[in-house]
Amino acid sequence: RNTLGEVVDSIDHHRRMKESCERKVAMERDRIRRCAQNGDASVLTSSAFVTFRHRRQAEMFISLHLSQDDSEFKLSLPPDPQDVCYEDLMMDKRVVVLKQIVGCCLLVALFLCFMPLIVGLSRATNLSNIRKHVPMVQSLVMSHGWIVPVWDGIMRCFALNLIMSFLPLILTWIFRRFFVLKSTSSLQVRMTRYYFYFQVVFVLLITAMVDNVLETLWTVSMSPVEIVFLLAESLPLASDFYLTYQVTMWTTHMLE
Repeated sequence: RNTLGEVVDSIDHHRRMKESCERKVAMERDRIRRCAQNGDASVLTSSAFVTFRHRRQAEMFISLHLSQDDSEFKLSLPPDPQDVCYEDLMMDKRVVVLKQIVGCCLLVALFLCFMPLIVGLSRATNLSNIRKHVPMVQSLVMSHGWIVPVWDGIMRCFALNLIMSFLPLILTWIFRRFFVLKSTSSLQVRMTRYYFYFQVVFVLLITAMVDNVLETLWTVSMSPVEIVFLLAESLPLASDFYLTYQVTMWTTHMLE
């Protein structure tokens, strides 16, 4: 039934739509073929989908080396047709390179900005530092001693969880705007991979050495082997923090 209320046969309607789409596809293929024969580079792209009649042929083709330069042709299995990001695959190669450079710079900037943020957050949520600068907190702690273990045990982990919960959103925005994605699922995979790296650095390593980060970085830069001994000393002492961090993650999941 259309918007005016006329009754139409749905099978005939969709058959006509299918035939119309097939005619448009055939006309577009003819146009692209003629442009390619005339040397029009505007219809050419660096990405393509190749269809095989049998799966055996596809498996054999994907394992072939088409050139001595491995970077000249990159073969991979295609994603689901409904999941393909055709707009990204149609981009000019020079635009792709430029956007990837900007994206890599943003990732480096994000990493460098997160380090002082995490270190400053760990110091700002330390109740001992707050007591030195806020007299009211000092008097409150003196009258209610139970505040110290509760604050030191929960607030630092909760603040870190809150900051890290924004990281997937930022990474997704960077990858979606500045990197070429074959499909939306590849965006999720790439974001998860980089999110894991950030978790290892800022949750596992930095928080274990937050009291002397600059000294640790200087020591590691002079002797990279020292990182093993430094972690062996600091990680066991931060085990209670990691346990509390896992528990406070429930709060961020609840907020989501």
